[in-house]
Amino acid sequence: MKKEIKQKDELLCIAFDSQGNKWETIKSMNVLKKFNKLGMLLGTFTTASEPHGVAVDKSDKVWVVNKSSYTLSLFNNEGWCLGTFTTRKEPVAIAIDSSDIIYVSYKDSDVIDKYNTKGTLIGTLNSELK
Repeated sequence: MKKEIKQKDELLCIAFDSQGNKWETIKSMNVLKKFNKLGMLLGTFTTASEPHGVAVDKSDKVWVVNKSSYTLSLFNNEGWCLGTFTTRKEPVAIAIDSSDIIYVSYKDSDVIDKYNTKGTLIGTLNSELK
């Protein structure tokens, strides 16, 4: 017997905080969702347009890149938006290193921007991947 799977929400990315909570970006709804270790929904939070990547820093703050609005949003661990910062293009991926430097990559670009935890652009890298 074949079962048809229908995906209601377009899940794009997940990240985990230090407590094991899962954070998901849902593009089709412009939201960020938080689940506990058991999979129970703890909250749904509005983001800017087309959230793509999500990452969690050492302080358990949650960072989301929003493709259509060209922004980077910062949320506390309770889901409150602490700020939204402008990026240069359509951001699609985000990573945070052990020094809390935030790396943002863009659609159709070999540029990766570096931001600090205040949302300030602090440098740019050119990817060697073509």
